[in-house]
Amino acid sequence: MTSRIGSYTYTTGPGTNVTSTRVWNSIYSNGTVGNSSYSTTTSGIGNYDYTSGRVGSTRINATSQRIGQTTYTSVRPRIRR
Repeated sequence: MTSRIGSYTYTTGPGTNVTSTRVWNSIYSNGTVGNSSYSTTTSGIGNYDYTSGRVGSTRINATSQRIGQTTYTSVRPRIRR
């Protein structure tokens, strides 16, 4: 379930508790997903969104492009060895 209060968006569900807020053209999200901590920053430039952050011990980077009503996303997880 997603709810919005002021400038904050709360996403909750089984094993999910994430809070997001928008500052200018960036969205900051923090919380837990499953048993892992979740922290990402998404910045929008034109039709592109760039996301970086961490889910548990895994760093993630993603790029999304909006073309019309469709969004194409490329995700690159970085797995610690």
